[in-house]
Amino acid sequence: MVLFQLNVRSVAHGIVLETVGSVTVNSNNKVGIASGGRAANATDVWATPWDLIQWVESEFGQLVLDAAATKENTKAPDYITPEQDSLVTPWLTEYTQEGTTWCNPPYGRIAVKFVQRAIEQVANGNCKRVVMLLASRTDTKMFQDYVFPNASRVHFVKGRLKFGGKGPANFPSVIVVFDKDHEGEATWTFGKCEIKEESI
Repeated sequence: MVLFQLNVRSVAHGIVLETVGSVTVNSNNKVGIASGGRAANATDVWATPWDLIQWVESEFGQLVLDAAATKENTKAPDYITPEQDSLVTPWLTEYTQEGTTWCNPPYGRIAVKFVQRAIEQVANGNCKRVVMLLASRTDTKMFQDYVFPNASRVHFVKGRLKFGGKGPANFPSVIVVFDKDHEGEATWTFGKCEIKEESI
C-alpha cells in the first residue's frame, strides 16, 4: 500500500512510476524469490528499498531486466519469474545488451548460482551490465572465487538495509557490478551507496 500523495505520474517501458517528492514508488513492490517458484525462506521475500533502486539507476541507468522477480514485484519492464527460472533462462531482451540488468537473488547458498549466472550472461554478451544486491559476506567462496576476480565495481552500502518495511537486516549489503566493458581491477567504494535514513 502506498501512503503518499502523488505529485507526478509517468510511464516508462510500460511501468507506471509515481514520484512523490524525492521518493519514487513503483506500484510493484520488489521481492526476492527463490528459483523454482517459491521462497526458500522468509528472507527471500523481503522487498528491496526503493531508495536503493533510485541510487542504482542514478549510477548505472534505467533497469531493463529484473532477473529475479514476479509480475507483482519487478523493478524493470522485463523480468524473469521463478517459474521461468533465472538459472536456465537467458537474461536476454532487446535492451539487455545495452542496458542494465538488476538481480536481487535469494540469499543463502543459492546466491552463488545467481552470481555465476550473472558472470556468464555478461561474458556471453546477453547483458552489458548486471547489478546485484548481495549480502556482504566477503569471507565466502562466492566472493573469493567469483566476485573478487570478476566484478567491475563493488559498493558497500552504509548501514543495514530495511527490506520490505521489516527491521534492519542482520547482515550488511553490497552492490556488485559485472560489466562487459570492464578491464583491470574492480573499483571498491565504502559508504558511497547512501540511501534515506528510514531505509537503513
